Amino acid sequence: MNRLRAEFEAQLQAEIDGEGNVVLGETRMSPLAILNLDETAYQNEYQRWLNDEWLPRRQARLRDILAADPHNAERLNDLADAHRRQQVVPFVGAGMSRSAGLPGWGEFLQLLLHDSACNPRTFRACLRRGAYETAADLLRDGMPLALFNEQLAHRFRLTPEAIRGPVRLLPALFPGLVLTTNFDRVLEEVYADEGHPPGSVLYGADLSRYRRHRDPDLTTLLKLHGDCEHPTGRVFTTAEYEAAYAPGSAVLVELGLVVASHNLLFLGASLGTDRTVDLLRRAAATDPHQPPHYAFQPLPATARQRRDREHFLIDRGIYPIWFPLPPAPTSADFDDALEALLVELLRRVGGL
Repeated sequence: MNRLRAEFEAQLQAEIDGEGNVVLGETRMSPLAILNLDETAYQNEYQRWLNDEWLPRRQARLRDILAADPHNAERLNDLADAHRRQQVVPFVGAGMSRSAGLPGWGEFLQLLLHDSACNPRTFRACLRRGAYETAADLLRDGMPLALFNEQLAHRFRLTPEAIRGPVRLLPALFPGLVLTTNFDRVLEEVYADEGHPPGSVLYGADLSRYRRHRDPDLTTLLKLHGDCEHPTGRVFTTAEYEAAYAPGSAVLVELGLVVASHNLLFLGASLGTDRTVDLLRRAAATDPHQPPHYAFQPLPATARQRRDREHFLIDRGIYPIWFPLPPAPTSADFDDALEALLVELLRRVGGL
């Protein structure tokens, strides 16, 4: 993977020994060998770093995760088995873009408050009770549409070089179909950087083209809620959600078909009371043969909270794999846990 080689190269430091050789880790190279560009030495040192330094740190974090809940190990086994059958489709949420410096959903809405004439108290009350669609309506109604579109594009614009974290592992694990509700272009950049630019990026009415035009040798990215640069097909306000999730809509039809035939893996998704989760609830209630879905989720603070959260998710066909976090977690703590789980999944399917 390009991402791992870049990380390896960034940490390289050289020393000069008493015989004038350049020392890189455990590799000694003469000036002549360097001039001859010793590819074998590079590969040997890369493998040493990968096996002796990079992987052990992720494996130590994985052991903590597997010990955090009695269901974790078996669910991870089931997920790996489904992946070997090429049945797993990632569903990428906003949490996977945080390492690129992009805002989460609630944070983004608060950033727009400065430009809107809506009542701040009413707006914040909506956020507190999780009524994000209503909060978005208040923002949109309180500002010119052109300003709204400009800020949406600006807030989710990214510098490709800034992309970090577990999202960079996705091309190696999931070269086929990828689902996201994110507006940003992190996934497009990550897949292109690994030499697999998406063959199709579909949103809005074009989602219905997926089954007819899908190329099994290329990555297909379905952006269920649209793209930050294009208002057409965007799902942000209540009216846009109502249209996107109306009976017979492209979003509802295509997402429903994937849910019924694949194991979804939710990454960086909050999985609250939103439209996508409601679709899963209805699907789980009406289709007893639906494949199980999985989610990497932070372990709740108490046993009762964990039980209630697990019941909520499983009623929607989602089986959580819990990862523990410190009392005041940072985005790096989330990234470390997700990376450890994805690395283990990659290892089990022969990608490392």
